[in-house]
Amino acid sequence: MSEPAHQSDDAPVNPYAAPTSEAVEALALERPLMKPPKLGRVIIKWLIVCVLAAGPSFFLGGGIGGWRVPEVLGMIFGILIFAAGYSVIEFIPQIQLTMAQRAKRRASRIAYITRMAISILFPIGVFVDLYCGIVSLGLSGALTRGEFGGIGRSMSGSGVPVYRFLTFLLTTLIQGTLLNILVFAYMLVVYGFLRLFGVENSTRHDQNEMA
Repeated sequence: MSEPAHQSDDAPVNPYAAPTSEAVEALALERPLMKPPKLGRVIIKWLIVCVLAAGPSFFLGGGIGGWRVPEVLGMIFGILIFAAGYSVIEFIPQIQLTMAQRAKRRASRIAYITRMAISILFPIGVFVDLYCGIVSLGLSGALTRGEFGGIGRSMSGSGVPVYRFLTFLLTTLIQGTLLNILVFAYMLVVYGFLRLFGVENSTRHDQNEMA
């Protein structure tokens, strides 16, 4: 039995075959061969970023709460939640593809390095975090309706530890969310300047590290 002849380029196209999307083909050509990031490295990176970024807020919140265990634990758990969230986000394929683009990767790095630098420069970090902290205290107090329900009330009185823990945890999460919104807005501005000055958004093909 003879082997079937190979179909030539002039052969008619099968009308019942599933069409191939040009966008899918283009994406397949442009998609870099990415290596998955190392879990330990990702966790350590975001722990460092979140701890440094949260430095001024942590000291302000610790002083307001009298450095008591429930308040401190609430803030620590809040920081860990953000570090875990960032670590999970980094493993999302769409995020990896986004960070493989040169301009977006650089904008992300500049934004987070700037945020950590502001936190290290303590007076500036306190000024930036203070206003977000005031708003966060008001929102968390309104939600928990505990002893910290009003910004003007004393933060050093006695109360149920679990409520104090939840109040400071919620305050940390709200403040971190507000600060991350500011960082993202700053990131968009940086990205615009990078594109304006000619930084290409080409895709990087060596994925040994993530931004």
